[in-house]
Amino acid sequence: RLKNKVAIITGAGAGIGKACAEVFAGEGAKVVIAARRAENGQETADAINAAGGEAIFVMCDVASEQDVAAAVAETVQTFGGLDVMVNNAAIVRKARVDKMSTEMWNMMMTNNLSSVFFGCREAAKVMLKQERGGSIINISSVHAQVSYPGGSAYAAAKGGLEAFSKTFALEMGPFGIRVNCLAPGA
Repeated sequence: RLKNKVAIITGAGAGIGKACAEVFAGEGAKVVIAARRAENGQETADAINAAGGEAIFVMCDVASEQDVAAAVAETVQTFGGLDVMVNNAAIVRKARVDKMSTEMWNMMMTNNLSSVFFGCREAAKVMLKQERGGSIINISSVHAQVSYPGGSAYAAAKGGLEAFSKTFALEMGPFGIRVNCLAPGA
């Protein structure tokens, strides 16, 4: 189903992102492993290539708009386009609100919500220019609906991601770009 499609998956050096990358490659996609840990990201790309798939690793800290834009640009330069963007990378830090620093709050919002905006914006620019549609998948969490003590910043970012995804889907739908949001649990 993904034969010859080009997909970027953020946070694909481990966990859900790595599993997505392996499945996408198994379905025939050319996969860009966008991760900030070079060792994990390169290992994932190497494993996909060794199994007969096609993947490259791109160093990308999703908290940096410049890194996200560069990862999308490198994808287009290497594979000639972009069909699927999976905004998966996230961080989890716990702190009760009365003990949470502004720095921690901002870090959680940047890594878990602003990063998705960066990825969606850059992917949409390419997909709209290509005029062939596409798919953007944002990974939220069950914690957007049911949280835990110390999880307010994470839950707020994921709740915001879900609201953002609904609106972005309305904006992109007329152009044949699907926007979906998945909420896995631990």
